[in-house]
Amino acid sequence: MEMQRTEEETIEHMKEWLKENGLAIVLGLVIGLSGIVGVRYWFNFQQTHAEEASLIYDKVVSSLEAQQYVDVMQQAKTLQDQHSGTSYAVLAAMAMAKASLATGDSATARDHLEWAIDKTGDESLQHIARIRLARLFVDAKDYTEALKLITDQTPGAFASLYDELRGDILAAQNNVSLARAAYRTAVVDAKDPSRRDFIQMKLDDLTIDIQPVVPLSSEVIKK
Repeated sequence: MEMQRTEEETIEHMKEWLKENGLAIVLGLVIGLSGIVGVRYWFNFQQTHAEEASLIYDKVVSSLEAQQYVDVMQQAKTLQDQHSGTSYAVLAAMAMAKASLATGDSATARDHLEWAIDKTGDESLQHIARIRLARLFVDAKDYTEALKLITDQTPGAFASLYDELRGDILAAQNNVSLARAAYRTAVVDAKDPSRRDFIQMKLDDLTIDIQPVVPLSSEVIKK
C-alpha cells in the first residue's frame, strides 16, 4: 500500500510539474527542431550559392580564354553582384583585370586588382592580386608605388615571387647590387626548377658596375 501511494504521489507531482512547465518543454523542442532545420537550410543554401558562383566563374574563364572581353566583364560583374561574399567574386575581379589589360586599359586593370586585394579574406588570393598589381606599376615605370606594395608583407609561400619582383624593380632602377641580392634569395626560395632556372638567368644577365681602371701615367710607370 505504501509503495502504491508513493507511486500515485509521484504521478500527481509529475502532472503538476507538466502543467507548470509543459509549454516551456514544447517550445524548447520546437525551437530546437527549428534550429536543426535552419542549420540544414543554411548549409544547403551555402552549397547551392557556391555551385552557382562556380558555374558563372567557369563562363568567365571560358570567355577570357576565347578573348571575348565584353562577355568577361558582364559575367564577372554578375558574379560580383550576386555572389560578392565568395572567393569567386575576387577571382572574377582578377579576370576583369586581365580583360582590361588585354584591351589596353591598364588603369581599370589596376582598379580591379585593388578591389580584389581589399575584398578578399584569402591570403593567397591577396598575395597574387598584390603581385599582379605591383607588376602593372612596374610596367608603368612607377617603381616607388610598386616597391611600396610589396614592402612589409609576410609572403609565406610567395616569398620567392616577392623577391623576384623586388629584383625586377631594383634592376629597372639600375640598383644592380641590391637586385642581384634579391634574385639570389628568390632562387633559394623557388620550389619549381623551371622558376629557379628563369630567375638564375635574370641574375646572370645582370652585370655589376665596375669602375673603369685609370691608366697609370708615364711618370708613375717610370717610378
